[in-house]
Amino acid sequence: MCALKSLKTNKATGNDAILAKVLKLAAKELATPLTKLYNSCISSGKWPSEWKRGEWIAVFKKDDPLHKENYKPVTVLFAVDKVFEQPSSKQITSQFESRLSDCITAYRKSHSCETTLVSLVQQWKIARDGHQCVSILSTDMSKAFDSLYPRLMLNKLRAYCFEENTVNLLRSYLSNQHNRIRMGSQTSSWQVVHRGCPQGSALGPLLWNIFQNNLTYKINMNLSMYADDYQIYEAGKDLTNIKSSLSRNAEKASKWYEDNVLKFNYSKYKTMAMQNKRGITNPTMSIQGNIIESTEKLNLLEVTIDSKLNFSHHINNVCKKASQRIRVLMRLKNLIPREAKLQLYKAAILPHLTYCHLTWHFCKASNKRKFECI
Repeated sequence: MCALKSLKTNKATGNDAILAKVLKLAAKELATPLTKLYNSCISSGKWPSEWKRGEWIAVFKKDDPLHKENYKPVTVLFAVDKVFEQPSSKQITSQFESRLSDCITAYRKSHSCETTLVSLVQQWKIARDGHQCVSILSTDMSKAFDSLYPRLMLNKLRAYCFEENTVNLLRSYLSNQHNRIRMGSQTSSWQVVHRGCPQGSALGPLLWNIFQNNLTYKINMNLSMYADDYQIYEAGKDLTNIKSSLSRNAEKASKWYEDNVLKFNYSKYKTMAMQNKRGITNPTMSIQGNIIESTEKLNLLEVTIDSKLNFSHHINNVCKKASQRIRVLMRLKNLIPREAKLQLYKAAILPHLTYCHLTWHFCKASNKRKFECI
């Protein structure tokens, strides 16, 4: 009953056309029959086939909106399926949470983009204060969630000693998935999906974390994993030796991508060095014969981090975006009421000014003044 009452009524409705609001209002009457149905699914190890029909909604990420690669498919599922997935996900999490590496920070309690970035930046600052060089490699995977290989996922669950009944239930969940695209009132025909886990589901993020957990056994350096954003880094006195060690571990990570049937993109790999000595050229890095681009700034989880850790580039970008929106509000100041302007400010301007602000809070005084002017 609690799961039914906790349903969010503002979410999109799945192909069954049953509103979450209806299930929430009838929670008392539906709790008993749905509980029997869910227990039957668990005991039989089978996921209802109708619940595996999801509609893809294209959600824009960034860059050019005319390129399909800049959209991600979020799956709209049946409301009764969501209710079943939530307690199932909680039970698996309670059993596996302690075995997940601390390097994995996405989709976990007490973790967020901000805590991940704060931890990374703090470690790099400590190294710089100790007069050490820091070398960072940011890798890139294409369509990570959509590339998850079900058979390999099930083998990993067995390796982690999951009960066979749980493996059977998840095998049924991952097999014979059907999806179609919804754009407005138009939909495509149903197509069978052979790989991937549904984005927008409760089980999808958990399964991805379990799937990528064994990468931490391969890497002998500092590693940060947030969803499919990986950063491998090391600190030390000699930048050349650090880069050489980083290159070896990067090859191990790339080999892991290959072994796990994931698509990596060397052209988007980037490396950045933080060093106290000026005038020293950063040594190039090569992974399996591919030269990795060296840069003075990295975009990590939508925050631009530069090699000096002063966040000038990021604050300039934030101020530019906020200024553009403020100018629009200034033009409309005599046309819309104060309450509407306040809502627009909170929705379109304030998020840019406060996103992961603890990461770059201790910036230069000149940048802080610029930010306060905005």
